[in-house]
Amino acid sequence: MSFEFAVPLARKDLLKRTSDTQYVVEEVLTIRQINTQIHGLKAAFRSGPAAILENFDLIYSVLSQLNEVETEVKEEVWTLLVKAVSQHASQLPALLDTADFDCSTRLQHLNTLKMTTYLLTQFMEAFEAEDTKPTTVTVTKGRKSKKKTVKGDWDWEGERLRAVQSLSQVVQLEIGRLWEPPVVEEEFVNMVANCCYKLLENPSTCKEKGSKDAVFHLLGTLVRRYNHGLGASLKIIQLLQHFEHLASPMAQMVELFAQQFSAKSVISDIMREIGRMDPSKLVRDNSGTRSYAAFMVELAERVPALMLPNISVILCHLDGESYTMRNGVLGVMSEIVIKELSKGDLDTKGKSARDQFLDCLEEHIHDVNAFVRSKVLTLWLHICNEKAIPLGRWHQLLCLVVGRLQDKSSLVRKVAIQLLTTFLTSNPFGAKLPLDVLKAELEKESARLEEIMPEQPQDQPQDGRPVEEEWSAIQPEVMTALQDLQEEEEEEQELIGEEDGLESVVMRVKTLLQQSQHKSAARLVMAAREAWPDEHIFLPANTGSGEEEEEKEEDNNELQPDQRNLLEILEAIFIVWNPATDASLNNLFFFIGIIPFLILQLLQQGRGISVPVTHLGVAGRQVLVDFSQLLKVAAEELLGKLLHSSFTLVSIRRTTVDAPLPNPEEVVPASLQEGGTEEGVSEGTAAEAEGGEEGGVVNEVSKQQVIVQYLKDSVNFATQMQRAIPILCQLLGSKATSDILETIEFFVSAFEFGLAGAMEGVRRMLVLIWSGEKSVKEAVVEAYKRLYLSPTGGNLRARNLAVVKNLTALTVGATVGELTSLEELICELVRTSLLSSGVVTLLWERFALKIQGTTGEDSWGALLLLGMAAGAEADIVRSNVDVLVQEGLGQRGQEDMQLARDTCTALLKLAGNQKRKAGCHEEPLRFPADHDMFTGLANILVNGVENLANPYWIPLMEQGLNVVYRLSETPDIVIGNIIKGVATVVLQAREAESAQKQAKEPESAETPEGDEPPASPAKVITCSSGVLSRLLALAGHCALRQLVHLDVALTGELKRRRMLQEERNCKAGQKGNMSANNTPSSTPAGKGKDDKEMSMEDEMGLAGASADDAEAEYIRKICEKEVVTGSSLLALLAPVIVAVCANPTMFPHPQLRATASLALAKYMLVSSEFCEAHLQLLFTILEKAPQPIIRANTIIALGDLSFRFPNLIEPWTPNLYARLRDDSSHVRKNTLMVLTHLILNDMLKVKGYISDMAACMVDEVSGIADLAKLFFLELSKKGNAIYNIMPDMVSRLSDPDCGVTEENFRTIMKYLFSFIQKDKQSESLVEKLCHRFRATRTERQARDLAFCLSLLSLSEKGVRKLQENFTCFGDKLGSEDIHNSFCTILKKAKSFAKPEVKALVDELEQRIEQCHNKGMSDDETLQKASKARPTGKKGGQTPGKGLQKGRTPGRRRRGRQASRKQDSSSEDDGPNHPPTQEEDHPAKRGMKGKKQKAGKKKTVSLSSDDESDIELFDVNEGSTAAEPDGESDQENADPRPNVTPIRRAKGRKHSKKHLSAAEDSFSEATPVK
Repeated sequence: MSFEFAVPLARKDLLKRTSDTQYVVEEVLTIRQINTQIHGLKAAFRSGPAAILENFDLIYSVLSQLNEVETEVKEEVWTLLVKAVSQHASQLPALLDTADFDCSTRLQHLNTLKMTTYLLTQFMEAFEAEDTKPTTVTVTKGRKSKKKTVKGDWDWEGERLRAVQSLSQVVQLEIGRLWEPPVVEEEFVNMVANCCYKLLENPSTCKEKGSKDAVFHLLGTLVRRYNHGLGASLKIIQLLQHFEHLASPMAQMVELFAQQFSAKSVISDIMREIGRMDPSKLVRDNSGTRSYAAFMVELAERVPALMLPNISVILCHLDGESYTMRNGVLGVMSEIVIKELSKGDLDTKGKSARDQFLDCLEEHIHDVNAFVRSKVLTLWLHICNEKAIPLGRWHQLLCLVVGRLQDKSSLVRKVAIQLLTTFLTSNPFGAKLPLDVLKAELEKESARLEEIMPEQPQDQPQDGRPVEEEWSAIQPEVMTALQDLQEEEEEEQELIGEEDGLESVVMRVKTLLQQSQHKSAARLVMAAREAWPDEHIFLPANTGSGEEEEEKEEDNNELQPDQRNLLEILEAIFIVWNPATDASLNNLFFFIGIIPFLILQLLQQGRGISVPVTHLGVAGRQVLVDFSQLLKVAAEELLGKLLHSSFTLVSIRRTTVDAPLPNPEEVVPASLQEGGTEEGVSEGTAAEAEGGEEGGVVNEVSKQQVIVQYLKDSVNFATQMQRAIPILCQLLGSKATSDILETIEFFVSAFEFGLAGAMEGVRRMLVLIWSGEKSVKEAVVEAYKRLYLSPTGGNLRARNLAVVKNLTALTVGATVGELTSLEELICELVRTSLLSSGVVTLLWERFALKIQGTTGEDSWGALLLLGMAAGAEADIVRSNVDVLVQEGLGQRGQEDMQLARDTCTALLKLAGNQKRKAGCHEEPLRFPADHDMFTGLANILVNGVENLANPYWIPLMEQGLNVVYRLSETPDIVIGNIIKGVATVVLQAREAESAQKQAKEPESAETPEGDEPPASPAKVITCSSGVLSRLLALAGHCALRQLVHLDVALTGELKRRRMLQEERNCKAGQKGNMSANNTPSSTPAGKGKDDKEMSMEDEMGLAGASADDAEAEYIRKICEKEVVTGSSLLALLAPVIVAVCANPTMFPHPQLRATASLALAKYMLVSSEFCEAHLQLLFTILEKAPQPIIRANTIIALGDLSFRFPNLIEPWTPNLYARLRDDSSHVRKNTLMVLTHLILNDMLKVKGYISDMAACMVDEVSGIADLAKLFFLELSKKGNAIYNIMPDMVSRLSDPDCGVTEENFRTIMKYLFSFIQKDKQSESLVEKLCHRFRATRTERQARDLAFCLSLLSLSEKGVRKLQENFTCFGDKLGSEDIHNSFCTILKKAKSFAKPEVKALVDELEQRIEQCHNKGMSDDETLQKASKARPTGKKGGQTPGKGLQKGRTPGRRRRGRQASRKQDSSSEDDGPNHPPTQEEDHPAKRGMKGKKQKAGKKKTVSLSSDDESDIELFDVNEGSTAAEPDGESDQENADPRPNVTPIRRAKGRKHSKKHLSAAEDSFSEATPVK
């Protein structure tokens, strides 16, 4: 054969001849020629694979036109090639085994091998490329699906596997002998390898295990037999850069290379190449960097031992810019620590490497990149789960993790919380960590240790120096002795006798050292080392840190290795050795690590040392509290078992621990793990203890040291966890959902571990039941289910009882907000069927005191839970109404009004939602007036009205009236009886008091005969103020509930009945009578309508609408004329209420006055006529009441009146704003909240008085300041509201009479001007503020205006506006502060001004500087003139006297004119003045305002705390009977905490929803007791 086939670099190279012996394709056949000659190709290959030599051009032609050739031709050619390669692989072994073969045979087989392999690899690459082509993708909802066409029986995955296996057969042969010299050329190896790499680029190849493994083995053969290691390394790097899916397969392949093909150098080459990469390029190539990092981490996970020597070359990336690469290197470290460096038998080098890796991981907890910080915490989480963290690092690591709880990145916080939870659940200290119990036990055990600790004078020399200092003093002498000892000849003498033991020999060595016989001590140690070579005391260990070891090595450089070893042994004996405690100290921390496991074993053996305790309100759990007894048993078990077991312990020279915690199950003897009976264990323990005492190692001191050290570590761990709890409580309110979910999980685990403070977090996460995030809500439900609804042990009833106790514990000490959240949680549990019927049954039994041992508090808690559950399912209460009434409103209710109140709350759940759904025709549940429910309630209220010591009468009364109006068929009758009964008690109290007074009068004071008794005032009733206040509270709440009943319940019932009637009429076909039936009173116009018009009205719904209007008007008239006015029962009590409110001297009791003011406000809500008549009195109370609680309640009532009757309240608006300057912070807060609701709901116009609300932003109470800022934040969202009020607000707040200091003014303006964002608003404000300069009266006002201008961001137009209005402020620039403000404006303008605008800014700056300099010179001139003025003149006035500083008379006149002009043209944003005595009434004054002369001068006055000119009632504020504010506040405080008033509904017109809002707000006002 005259040619030789050369593997081409490119396919077209075969068409060009470069040498005489090179094979060249002569002609590329056409498709027709290929189809003609394909049959001959089949026949030729029957003779063997050598047919390729004659038919290469034909197959090459098929390859070149593969896309155009028919599928059958391609498949036939492919089959022939695979078969040819396989046949050739089977023929070659016989040839290669021949010792010598001729050159022609070699060349023939070589060309055949090259040609077949080349064509096969080319076809494989072509088919692979066709398989990976993008195909038609149909997008469906949520996923993408590919449509592929299956061509006949062609299965490329199977064919690919056959081809790779054929190539593997070839390369496994000794094909190198076919070359001359016998080395396979690199081109051939690269051709096969490149084909394999091409296959791996397809993700489907990596997913198919057979093909993937075949390719890996083929490449492994090339690496081992054909020196492809370096090429493979470079190719792997290249593939990782471009294909992210290859990270895991490449790691698997490299592992295969290293373990099965002994190609470990591939790992070194790859790591070296990664280490040489440019960090700046890694930052730009994110995809490739991710692949490198993932590859390194997985490779470290697979072969950590091989990665450990090569990690040094990639450490440089820890300082690089790419955070992804840092994550990868740190991940490699963690995997090496877990897989390789967590073993207990590490040498010094391994421990050092592990410590360095862990130090590096700790450092990067504070990395600058949040992704690195989160990744490092994730790595620590992995290490903790694998139990590879040394015990000595727990404390420091916990401190770092707690610090990351406040990280600015939510991702970091999330992982930090997860890590804390993992620390808690996998801690080696115990299953319960109550800090107070642990501290008490630690003190107790430490005291006991001190008592039994023997005195050890040898550890403290007589001179008082510590042992370490003593050794440092004698160390040079010992080193000299060791050097001299080496030079001396060894004398054969027996230093250790047969009877000598280890303990005696070591004590002799220590004694010799103390006697300065250092050579004798060294000889004795050498002899002992030969006698006991395996004893740990003679095995040298490094006891210090790395730096200390280096220092020691430098100091001991003069000694030989053996001498240094002796020196370390002597040092250990002199300092550490103590025969009594050495055994326990050496293994102390190992004991601590497995004590919790031993405790668990003892509990499983039933040693009877656990004490049942109810822990944190959770019943049915067992808490181990007898720690001393438990730990003593555990220590005895441990030390006894260890002395008689065959396994070895980790030897620790000193008390420092640098080894990871061993797995207790691996080191605890099998006999201890198996357990046994109590007697057997006790006997074994006793026997082993005797053996230990005989040995002299195990004693009471060693046991006690183990216990003390365990408790110390437990206390440290629990203390660190306790530090994290306040931060985690704050994270429950985080905006990030991940923070909340992980924090919930932590608190659940902390609660189960008994961590102190965990209960606070459990209660705080209760409010998250209102979260809008579904995942958070589900997590809260799941957490409480896990904590409170999943007891273990016992039968079903016992578990249900435990659930009841757990839930009842949640109600103890809960606030109103927590109870509301708990109610929502219980409702959610009922809806999801997590609260079983058995639990509900037990709640009823507990409420009725049917379960033995149930207390009154337990019964009350069960009632609360039943009422909460009824909110989701009313049948829970409906089925046991009789039980509820009998227990809650019977004899127990008489004695416990709180129980009766909560009974009423539960009964209200029967009524359901007050707003009925549209189209709902279901008849509401009502009970007759003589039902036990109402009679029992009436008896409690009437009989308990005189019990003034009980603070729950008014709360019970309010809830009771709610029950009557919601559930009674005739509430008027029930309420009337209650009012009459209470009034009767009041009168009886008066008669009893009068009788007592008469009985106390002495008989000698009888009237003499003939004298008439003095006349007594007529109709004077005297009674207790407390009883009278309760009567007034009852009347007031009745009036409010009557209004709601008429306007909501009665209206809804009328509508329901009318709808039912309409349905009946429709069914009966009586359409003509619908109008008559629906309208209560027909008008003459209605009678004259014809049927056509009536039917048209019916179709348009006008008939129903007219009926609604008629009913609403009818009810309105009742409210106006018949509820609180006229001759009704409530109207009879109205004069009493008014008299108490209007006569503070006659009725000075604060409690009575507070109740009367609330009752008056409720009466006023019912009728506008009554409201208008007594509105002046209510505002008098608001301003003149000495008790802050009365003023605070009254302002809430006026807010509701503003919704109910806005036109009546509007003239009194200044009086509402005046309360913002009240002395009481409670009043100011309520006023601010009421005005906020009114303004934001468009019930009150934003007027000039809003500057008083702005002043609240600097209130001394932070809560009021925050509310004011929140108001303006919400107001800024309502269009241009802030912009519209800004000029007037600036003028009012800068007025010296306003009382706002300059510093506070600037604080307010900084916040308000932050809402001015639009350029147009800024430009307009510039002009308005400039004009205000002319109206300023003091320099302070000018400074404030200039400061406000400096807060604006001026555009080009803004600068022009400033230039145009320069004359307004030019004369004020003499002030340094004003000048500085304008300099700030210019600085801002220059920072963003365009070049053409800079000229304008420069010109403005020049003018400002000129005016400033001129003003300064004028000031100096005036000062000189004042100094030069003659002092001898009397009378008259100097020319400059009386003028303002720096102003001429002309300027003064102009200023006055401008001021007048400004005053006349200023906008009238509010009423000109408060109502005066000359005017009839504020409401009437509004009507007369139109008739006033237009030319009347308007004046602007600011509201203040001064007395208004309104005609107020004469209130004697100096009454001696009135109590101080603090006492009245305390007396009128509600036993329940106040609730923040709800936001009122929008709209000015009166509607039904206003009534419910008013009702709620009155419940929020502080009631009296």
